[in-house]
Amino acid sequence: MFFVSMILLASLIGCNYPGGGPASQPDAQYTQAAKTLAVQMTAIAGTGGQVNGTVQPGIETSSPSVQSNTPPATAIPTSTSTPPPTATLTQVPTPTENLKLLYSTDFSKETGWYTAQNDNFGFAYTDGGYEIYVNIVQANIWSIREQSYADVILEVNAERMAGPEDGYYGLMCRQVDSNNYYAFVIGSDGFYGIGKMQDGEFQFLKSWTDATGTIKQGTKVFNKIRADCIGDMLLLYVNGQRMIETKDTDFKEGVTGLIAGTQQKPGLQALFDDFAIYKPLG
Repeated sequence: MFFVSMILLASLIGCNYPGGGPASQPDAQYTQAAKTLAVQMTAIAGTGGQVNGTVQPGIETSSPSVQSNTPPATAIPTSTSTPPPTATLTQVPTPTENLKLLYSTDFSKETGWYTAQNDNFGFAYTDGGYEIYVNIVQANIWSIREQSYADVILEVNAERMAGPEDGYYGLMCRQVDSNNYYAFVIGSDGFYGIGKMQDGEFQFLKSWTDATGTIKQGTKVFNKIRADCIGDMLLLYVNGQRMIETKDTDFKEGVTGLIAGTQQKPGLQALFDDFAIYKPLG
C-alpha cells in the first residue's frame, strides 16, 4: 500500500536556461535578468517497482521550499570550451555484466510513481509509459524515488509527446533536496546538457546542440538517455553515444528520478519508458 503526499512548491526560482538553436555555445553559464514567477514541484515515488522482477512496497512524500531569485531574459555564454568532436563520440553498450540492476520498470503497471493532474502540471501512466506534463514557463517538474545513492548509472527511454520544441526532459541524480541536484536532459530540437540546481539556482554546467543526428528529433520519437554519476564525473549518453561530460564535487549522494522542464513556452508533455537504476561494480 502506498501513502502519498504532495505539496506544490510555488517559488521565484533562479533558472539559467540555454540559448536555443545551433548558435548555442557549450559550457554556457548565464547572467540573470528579468523576474518571472516559476513553480517547482516535487513528487517522490516510493520503493514500489521491479527489483529483479519483484514488486516492492514503498512510501511517497514531499517537502516544500520557497525561494526568491531572478531567471534570465537572455542567455549570454561565459565560456567557449567545446565538447568532444563528433568523430570521437564513443559507442557505449547498454549496461550488462559490469553493473548490478537495482531497480527497473517499464511503467506497464502502476508501480508507485506519483499520479496527479491539474492546470499547471501532471503525472500519469499513459501510452504504456509515464508522462510528466509541464504547463508553466521556466519550470522544472520531476518525479523521484526515495532511495539515495552515491555512484549510480541511470537509463530511460524518453520522448516529447507534444508541446514546445525548446522543452527538455531526462534524468536526475544526487538530488539532496528540491534545491540541489544534477539533471541530464535532451530536447527534441537536438539540445542536450548536464544541469545543476544549487541553492535554488539552475544552470547548465555543459550544454550543446546536436548536429550529428544522434538525437532523434520531433515528437513521439524515443531516445535512450543514460546518465552516469560516478565520483566527481557526470556523463550524458544518448542512443549509445557519449555526448558530454563534466566534473562536479558539490553533491556526493542523493535520490534519482525523471525530470521535464520548459523555457519560454508552456505545455510540454514528456513520456518516459524503461527506466532503470544500476550500481557500477567497478
